Amino acid sequence: MHVKDWSPRGGRHVLLGEGVAPWKQIFAAAESVGGIQYYLIEQEGSRYPEMKTAELCLEAFHRLHR
Repeated sequence: MHVKDWSPRGGRHVLLGEGVAPWKQIFAAAESVGGIQYYLIEQEGSRYPEMKTAELCLEAFHRLHR
């Protein structure tokens, strides 16, 4: 599943968890009835360096995917 957040105020450069998508509900549906096999987190641009961006997105994924 392609995971990418979006915000009407921040556009495409918001990090995972900073936008408007209801991730906890999306992950629950994907796993309970969607047959999800893996997640791919995408991030186009950021206000942080690349590795910090990846770290923050992974932290957000773990926080939201409980």
